[in-house]
Parts: sequence; C-alpha cells; structure tokens
Amino acid sequence: MHTVLRSIRRTHGGIRPCLWSRLQSTSSTTKTPTTPLPIPSIPPRPEEPTPYVTTAQIREYIAPLYTRFWAVNYFHREILLREGELVEESFVAPGLNRAFTFRDFAAASNFLKDVEDIAGKEQHIPSITVRGSRLVSGTPHVEIASWTAQTVDAPSLLTPGESRIGPGITLKDARLAILLEKKFDESYLTNDIGVPSTKRPSRHTREPSTLEAITARQRKLDGVVLKREASQKLVVAEPKVGRHPIPNAPAASEGMCGDEEFANVLVPLFSRGWSVWYKGGTFHEGENVIASQVASLVGFFRFKSFDDCVALAQEILALAQKENVHDAVISIDANTVTVERLLRRTAEQDIPINDARFAVLVEQLVSDKYHHKLRDSNVYSIQRRAYPSSVEELKMHQFGRKSSRIRARAKDANASNAVRAAAA
Repeated sequence: MHTVLRSIRRTHGGIRPCLWSRLQSTSSTTKTPTTPLPIPSIPPRPEEPTPYVTTAQIREYIAPLYTRFWAVNYFHREILLREGELVEESFVAPGLNRAFTFRDFAAASNFLKDVEDIAGKEQHIPSITVRGSRLVSGTPHVEIASWTAQTVDAPSLLTPGESRIGPGITLKDARLAILLEKKFDESYLTNDIGVPSTKRPSRHTREPSTLEAITARQRKLDGVVLKREASQKLVVAEPKVGRHPIPNAPAASEGMCGDEEFANVLVPLFSRGWSVWYKGGTFHEGENVIASQVASLVGFFRFKSFDDCVALAQEILALAQKENVHDAVISIDANTVTVERLLRRTAEQDIPINDARFAVLVEQLVSDKYHHKLRDSNVYSIQRRAYPSSVEELKMHQFGRKSSRIRARAKDANASNAVRAAAA
C-alpha cells in the first residue's frame, strides 16, 4: 500500500479562504516573541505505541520552536486506488512544518543528506519538499513536515472525546524538529550558508499551545475533506498502454510544446509515468485579476528506500543547477519522489519546451542509475491527471469542469476592484 501526503491547501483545489478563516478562529495560538527562544532540550524517546503530545509537552518542546519559524500545518492523505479498488481512506494529519532557506543548491543538497542521516538514526522519516530559487528571495529552500502516522489516541472523526489509532504529533516529531533545528543552526547559519527565516511555509500554519487546539482543528478539517470528496466523482486516469523508449531531449528553447513535441517527447514520457496535473486559480496582471488553469508536467517515482529518494533528489538538484533550472520542485514522501516545475501564472498556459527537456533529462538519470531501485506499482493517486496527446487535447483538459468557477471568481474580483476605484 502506498500513500501520498500533501498539504491540504493544495488538495482538490484547496479549501475556500472564508472556510479557512472560520476554522482558524477555533485554534488556540501562542503569540510568537520577536526574538527566537533557545532551542529546547531533546525530549526522551517516546514509548511504543506512541501517544499524542500532551499540552505540557507542547509548551516545553514545541512552543519554543514557534519562535524559530516552526508551526503546525495540516496535511491531507489522499485516497489511493489499486486497479480501481479503494486501498486507503482519506484523512488529515497535523504535522510540524518548517522551511529552511540556503544560499545555494549545494547547501540545500547537503542539508538533504543531513536530514537523511538524522531521520535514519531516529527511525522517523519526514516529508520533504525542495523548492527552487524563485520562490523564496532568490534562494532555494527545503521544507520539512513531520507527523506520526500511528498514534494510539488520535481524535475520533465521528465522536468528540473518543480516540482512535491515527495520525498526529508525538515526541518523535518534536525530537526530529529539534535535531534538525540544531543542525541548521550549528552547521549552516553559523557558516553563513543558511539564510535566517523571515516567514513560515504557509499562511495556513498555526501555533497551537494546547493539545485540544490541535485536535479540534484536525477533526474539523477531517470532516471538510471527507464531505468534499463525498460530493465529487473522482476519476483516476491511467497512462496509455505501451512503454516507449526514453525520447531524445529537445534543445533548450523559450518556446512552447507543439504537436511535434507532444508526439516525439511528451507522449513517450507519459508512457513512462509522467503526467500533466492541472491546478486552477487566479493571479494579478496589472490591475486585472485573470483566471488561470495551469498545466504542470510531473514525474512520479516510487523507491524501495528513503535513502534512494534522497540520493535522487540530490542528483536532480545538481542537474537543475547545470541546466539553469531554478524553479524545480522535488518532493519526497512515503518513499516516493515527485518532480515538477514551479507554476508560472499566465492566462493560458502551454507546456514550455524547457520543461519537457528537463523531464527527459530526469527520466534518463533515473533510468541510468536508479532503475533497479524502483518499485513497480499499479497504484494511482486520485489527483487530477491527464495524458494529452496534442495541444488541442491539452487545452480541452485545461479549461474543463473547474474553469467556470475560476473565471467567476476572477470576474467578481474585477467587479469589486472597479467599485473601489470608482469610489476613490
């Protein structure tokens, strides 16, 4: 069984901002001092089976980390299918979340190795996302999310006050966070190859000071996710049959993929596990709000071990630096590596030729060095994927069922802006 975890704000279009506001109002939070507190002492190893952290443990071990830009975020375990049959339910896991920023790709790559070493000693593996330099002040960063999959007293979804075995925050996560913070402080900030943080990974993160604040929000978000998924008919698109040879990498170009690139490059990549993901939203272009349903080329590799995932991520970082690709996103989660490029917000997004080139180079790297370490898998995520064979088919998927809602949101925003401008 395989699971993929993603921040709930990115799952199936995310949760509406107004709903987030209502949910956030239920959380008890601490007021973070402007000066970072000392790194707390390392807590003892918890007993097995692992219990949830207590309020006293939150205040002793986790609250000081809030002053160092750690926070609690909520991550969604997606429903997965194996040959059309449900093999995993969906629920929300609260986790400790922090983004570490670095001067260059080499420092970020070294920190990945440090995370691997510490996680191996602790026997507790976090989720890792490495983002390119365009996202955080011109420097790459490594985002860590740590939760415990099986706690003995997670909150019940159905009955408040009752418990179940499920995901939560434990002393395992506090230990890992403190050890990583110490490593970053001593080896990276001290040597000026790490960058002091100025903000948290997401505006949706929280700093709960009590166990009740964490579990109450977890229960609410669990209910929201289950309700949203029950109201949607989710379909898994499987890749076209027949595994093609790895295509030749196209020459670097600022142009967009046409039908020739689809036939000679993208379709062969789709047969090898790559796909197009569609993510909708709005963005500002001057004074106007534009609707966007962006297509992103994504690779998905399942490995037998976490160590192999980290090794591949380091090599992809080196490849990205060589190819001058500063907007790559590499995620490591549940022994799975996901590779994509940062979304470029435009009104009508094609797939750039340089994205296809980078995907081919990554596929060649995996085939040359890691093919014997991959796990065969017939498990597909209920993520909105597609395998278009032409530009026309790409557009057909791109402005599909979500586009009317996105365009309506942009229209409402522009109308509100016009009213404010007239009043001024």
